[in-house]
Amino acid sequence: MNREYFIPSLFPLKQNFNPEEFKSSCLGSGLEESIRIGVTEGLAATNVVFASGDMSYRLHGQFLHEKIFNCIQSATNEHMPTEKIEFVSSVEGNRKCFFRYKEYVFVLRREGVNLLETGPNQVIRNQIADNHIISICYSLDALRESVQSLSLQYIEGQNPIWTYNITDSMHVLNIDEQVELPEKEHVKARLKPGIKEGICHESV
Repeated sequence: MNREYFIPSLFPLKQNFNPEEFKSSCLGSGLEESIRIGVTEGLAATNVVFASGDMSYRLHGQFLHEKIFNCIQSATNEHMPTEKIEFVSSVEGNRKCFFRYKEYVFVLRREGVNLLETGPNQVIRNQIADNHIISICYSLDALRESVQSLSLQYIEGQNPIWTYNITDSMHVLNIDEQVELPEKEHVKARLKPGIKEGICHESV
């Protein structure tokens, strides 16, 4: 099953990735909520198992990844009962836990974890499969007690070219667009009589 999705395509049939088309096709169906629930419930369930003190990063990460995947599947069963979603779970070797929905393949990825240079990872990173591959990216706080960020990313090369932030409501960032941030205003503090000016400048 993995070979159907994670090998280079000789004759790719897909068109260029269209963020607006993806959002209108997938995100109005309960998928976004299912992913949010799956990640938060998966982390909570994992931390219950590891509450005894065995917090090995390696074991915790492996268990968390599989638990999140299972919780996303459970959430889609509840929130998207009539939608056709293909879930494939396998943690052996280079295989991936993933699901396919409306011609898109979704894989889990934890931020800050370096991926091995395996064939499937290269296919995902370079988008050379028949289907567009969407990465569900999440990061945790230092104690692994809460989800710091959660997003959908379209990765092509070393960096995402499109990110949809689930944690913040309906925020979309396309890194091809430059966002101008307002310059910080330097404010000169008003001095009370008798206070020397030289010690009261502050930049806000």
